Amino acid sequence: MFRTRKRLEVLQLKKLKKLEVTSSAFTRNNMKKDFAEFGDFMKLDIRVGKVEKAQALENSSKLLELTVNFGEDYGTTTILAGLQQFFKPEELEGNQYLFIANLQPRPMAGSVSNGMLLAADSQNGPILIPVPESLKPGDFLR
Repeated sequence: MFRTRKRLEVLQLKKLKKLEVTSSAFTRNNMKKDFAEFGDFMKLDIRVGKVEKAQALENSSKLLELTVNFGEDYGTTTILAGLQQFFKPEELEGNQYLFIANLQPRPMAGSVSNGMLLAADSQNGPILIPVPESLKPGDFLR
């Protein structure tokens, strides 16, 4: 039994080493950023938010100030987004998007942002990802 157990441990170690090589090669060649630990991802509170109000920020040519409703748990908060060059404020108002709701507040252009709007980058600028109406402000992503 001892030999079998020892052999099994050796085989498992070989598999782990092979996975480590594959994993680091994948990171180095194909990924733009390093792998994130699962625990780091779980810290993010990604929620549906409804943009109740959007306006250009006076002290910035890039930032829009969004008043975002996250439902009863979070209430309403201010989030700054670098979208002024791509969207008119009224295009965002009344729409629901995904936000990171628990980022540490960050001062920007004389105001404070309390989260981040998630968007995809394209060659033509950011693309906002619409959220189905069946989801409500405050619903979270797992």
